[in-house]
Amino acid sequence: MQAHIHGSGFGTAASVQAFAARNLQLLSAIETTLGVLKADTAYVRIMAGEVEDCLAKLKSEQSDCPLDPSGRVCDLLHKCLDSASRMYADNKARKASAEKDSRLTPEDGIVDAFDAFLEGLRDLHDRHVDLLDWVETHDALLVPSSGKAYGSVDELFLAMGVKV
Repeated sequence: MQAHIHGSGFGTAASVQAFAARNLQLLSAIETTLGVLKADTAYVRIMAGEVEDCLAKLKSEQSDCPLDPSGRVCDLLHKCLDSASRMYADNKARKASAEKDSRLTPEDGIVDAFDAFLEGLRDLHDRHVDLLDWVETHDALLVPSSGKAYGSVDELFLAMGVKV
């Protein structure tokens, strides 16, 4: 055994201890990362479920009142979408780093944990899109028609205050 350690480049017991400590630090970092990703994945899945439940409740109530006349809720939903997109991009880059890290193996589960988290973020994003679309459509359908007919798209845009 001593010859094997010496032949591997480990000349002293201190070198062996340093190598072991480095491996323990890596294992600790892997465990911490897996724990955080698992907790974050569970959290985004819960949030996606809450958004889905909210949408289902709104659909079942069939309200004939505008839900967001000031646009505040839709503005907040747009911010949620932006946040989810940023988180997705950041974590996709982290996953790519993990894939390139020669110290990690598939058995460590880091890449799989990132995949699960990214899937959760996609689902959360999609649920927010569904809710935003539904609220905007619901409120738009409640706006009374002007009864005017326009001869061209340009006339319609001008009536809406959009410069062509």
